[in-house]
Amino acid sequence: MTRTMTRPLTMSLGLAALLAGCAKGKDPPTATPLVRIEAGTFTMGTDAIDPCGNSRVNVGGGYALGCDAKDQSAAIPHQVALDAFCIDRNEVTNLQYRHCEENDVCGKPESTNVGAQGEVGFIKKYYSDPDKFGDYPVVGVSWENAQKYCEFHGGTLPTEAQWEFAASSRGAQAGVEPIWVDPATTEAIEAGACDSGDRQVSLGPCTGERVRAVATSRGDKTAEGVYDLAGNVREWVRDEFDFLGYCAQDGITDEFTLKSEGTRPFFSPDQGTPPASVVTDTACLDDGMGNGYAHGCNKGFLECRGVCARAFRGNDSGAEKRAAWRADDCRVRHLAEAGEGFIVPAGAGCAADCEGRGQDAQACADYCGCLDAPVDATFNDTACLQDCLGEYQLCSAACTVPDARVTCMEVATGGNDPVLPRPVCVARTDHRGDTVHTRPAAFDIHEIKGSHVVRGGSFNEGKICAGRVARRDFEDVSNPLLGFRCVYPASACQ
Repeated sequence: MTRTMTRPLTMSLGLAALLAGCAKGKDPPTATPLVRIEAGTFTMGTDAIDPCGNSRVNVGGGYALGCDAKDQSAAIPHQVALDAFCIDRNEVTNLQYRHCEENDVCGKPESTNVGAQGEVGFIKKYYSDPDKFGDYPVVGVSWENAQKYCEFHGGTLPTEAQWEFAASSRGAQAGVEPIWVDPATTEAIEAGACDSGDRQVSLGPCTGERVRAVATSRGDKTAEGVYDLAGNVREWVRDEFDFLGYCAQDGITDEFTLKSEGTRPFFSPDQGTPPASVVTDTACLDDGMGNGYAHGCNKGFLECRGVCARAFRGNDSGAEKRAAWRADDCRVRHLAEAGEGFIVPAGAGCAADCEGRGQDAQACADYCGCLDAPVDATFNDTACLQDCLGEYQLCSAACTVPDARVTCMEVATGGNDPVLPRPVCVARTDHRGDTVHTRPAAFDIHEIKGSHVVRGGSFNEGKICAGRVARRDFEDVSNPLLGFRCVYPASACQ
């Protein structure tokens, strides 16, 4: 059962601080209603390697895999158990944070503006106009000051797991899905009809790329009644950011190192191969002839990727590209010895023509059956490359230990090495949702040094994918698109 109620003043730390504020003549603003999230277990993260469909084939036939390193850090799904807790219904407001600042507990926001200067939605001195923007989310607050605010009220910043559990409606929404629970909201966003009523979400054109007052985007709501997790402003959580934070942690610093820029992990000490603790059958991934991981599952991926690149290059129509893909894909799958120029038209004479060109009868039958299979009208270069990634995941499952996860990795530290799918690690099994992940000291370097996890989307982002459940990002300093909310013990909203 889920309950929404105003926070009771029963927490000693928060009550003492608030009474001190009142003694100074600074009456606290109205408290944010709390939503009780009951205990449960859910799958944190997602097995989608390219969750936003960013894989592309360009006109010349080259390709780009949608393997953003931050997305890959979430592509290690694992089970997390959580006790019940209470969470703010919406983000902390300017007025609420101002009260904490006036009581000498919280520091002033490091930015009093909201949004990016020069872009739509930028508001100068936003924090300095409480009469107009008092009920809007506070931004520009450092992680340390956000935590101080929550402690001032008897709570803490949510752990990353608590935030995602709430955002997923206690696991009902998969990690790759939007946070909002009503499919009609997604349809409204895709149709551009999301700027009013029950479908409103504070993302891009749905809100004119402008921040909104908290809890007024009625479409951005979980099943339990938590608002603004998908859009409005991004949010701090308590955990330190770690590319490999969802992996089993034993021996992690022996098996991985970080690229000099700190933008992606690498296998260590052999930069080209996954840890031996993950792989059970090297022959499945490798041909065993000293070619590293250039054969086996990876060979199949490269062939699949090549089919996509050949079929979807150029400027011809989608139907022509899909037909070219089907013919080449069937050839690669069933007539491995036939060259790229091998083409036999589908139809009644297909098998005879195929055999007449020196191919095996059964292989020709399979090939011709493949040609007859329909291709969805929405199938494109992105779907093609995503299918290649998915097939690699299935192939490598036969070569690895149970619970091994596949993400995209650069295969070496120097030069322009390709980003390719690889078995990376075993998913952690000891993740308690109320515990805070601390990044190993060996990984506290370069770009992610001192950083914490950031969750959710912001009003200036236009894609539905920005509001997905498992989206991860990180920051080491505040910014004018970043706010927060707090969590409290379950006893605070019984």
